[in-house]
Amino acid sequence: MKQLKPMLLIYAVLCLLALIVGWSTFGSLNESLSTSMEANSLLIGFDRTTIFDIIHNNKNFISNIIGPIKWIIFLYLIASIFMNSGLLVNIVKGNNSIKTFLQNGWKHFLPFLGFSLITLLVVIVWTAFLFVPYVFILGNPITDYSTELPFLYSFFIVLFLWIIVLIWIFTWSVATKVSYCETPLFWRSLRVGFNTLKINIIKLTIWGIIIFIIHLLLLGVNLILNQMNSAASWTMTILTFVLMQVVVFKKIGVKAFSYSGIYQIVKQSK
Repeated sequence: MKQLKPMLLIYAVLCLLALIVGWSTFGSLNESLSTSMEANSLLIGFDRTTIFDIIHNNKNFISNIIGPIKWIIFLYLIASIFMNSGLLVNIVKGNNSIKTFLQNGWKHFLPFLGFSLITLLVVIVWTAFLFVPYVFILGNPITDYSTELPFLYSFFIVLFLWIIVLIWIFTWSVATKVSYCETPLFWRSLRVGFNTLKINIIKLTIWGIIIFIIHLLLLGVNLILNQMNSAASWTMTILTFVLMQVVVFKKIGVKAFSYSGIYQIVKQSK
């Protein structure tokens, strides 16, 4: 892996943020539950029933957790943009050191923040444009239809269309950032990224679907590991924890892999 060192740094930062979230959540749990015994069942794994009981019996539980976590989420978003900036620019420039990763992240943070906000806005508009009319047209699937099949078929069609356009938006965003790395002009990069998407729409769609499938596979592995974590054995718990860290690191690798693939497609189209 050419970007191994930056990926290890990203992993370390994510671990640090996870520790902060865990410590904050533990403090909120401790404050909300005090000496309550109802949280003991969580020691052997995640239990939805216990969580719902805790929320029902402790009215301040949600507010105690949301308070600190909203700032941690904000910090994560800022750190994510910074790290993704450094990683992508490293790939485009052919660098692989932590020093250039940090320098590139700092140098390109503000323009990449702008690109990310525009991308987020486009995603929100597209989601509302697709699903709001769909909900009104669909009506009530329970009372308006004699069978669930029309609802299921239409939902999967709309979901497929939503995912495909999200892939286009993602690849357009990355192509835009690649253009900015080469020619640092904000609005020009948006236009070049869109033109790149039009020219390479088939290749970029196929590549996006491949990355999406890989993420689904990793999600499936993560769900399996969460089920394994319900076991009371300390050996199994430690093994599951290690495997979960491997999955987290693999997700970072998939991010670098997706950036590299899109960059190669963009470079070949010139």
